[in-house]
Amino acid sequence: MSAGATTGQDDAGRMSAGAITGQDDAGRMSAGATTGHDDAGRMSTGAIMGQDGVGRMSAGAITGQDGVGRMSAGAIMG
Repeated sequence: MSAGATTGQDDAGRMSAGAITGQDDAGRMSAGATTGHDDAGRMSTGAIMGQDGVGRMSAGAITGQDGVGRMSAGAIMG
């Protein structure tokens, strides 16, 4: 997917509707991209996740997930 592309899918384990995701040419999430998933063990809607060029979490990135044994919503991870 090209950087900044917009994709929408249903909430059954796939990208939630209207979520925006950016990836580099190697299919990795680009820094600062916004992605939303449903709340059943996946990235929570509206969370912001940034990764470096090799798929690692970039410093200061913000990620939110549901509260069932995963990163709590709005937590900051660097």
